[in-house]
Amino acid sequence: MQLLTEIEKSQEKILIIDNYGDGDGLTLLKETLQKYDYDVFVTPKIPQKNSHFFAYIFINVTDKVLDKLIYSPHNKYVFIFINKTKFAHSLHKLVTNHKLPVKVIDIVSHDGYQEREIEQIVWFTFSETTESLLTLRPAYMKKQVK
Repeated sequence: MQLLTEIEKSQEKILIIDNYGDGDGLTLLKETLQKYDYDVFVTPKIPQKNSHFFAYIFINVTDKVLDKLIYSPHNKYVFIFINKTKFAHSLHKLVTNHKLPVKVIDIVSHDGYQEREIEQIVWFTFSETTESLLTLRPAYMKKQVK
């Protein structure tokens, strides 16, 4: 008698709402998430109603999205701000004050986000940490030549 073992993959769906338009960074993020068996969808607009996604990642979305979201304890909500520290910290303050299940990532960089930051973003997004703010800065700041 021969025994067969079948492995069934349950791909969780992730929706990325991207207002940044960063092709390389977005491609890296999408490829990294797919490497971990996530099914990734990208859109430039916020959906009118909550769809059935495991995680929602908003990139440089500065609209008043928090009012429109219907929160579920089973979903992840992450806002990534690239060179928009003011928005990131304002949103973090709001999230903290209202105890919302949202994580905020503030990326301070001249080059958007790179491969080094992608792994940190993915870890922070899916970790069970109680922290709700992650700030990523470049290892060194480029000096401007005059």
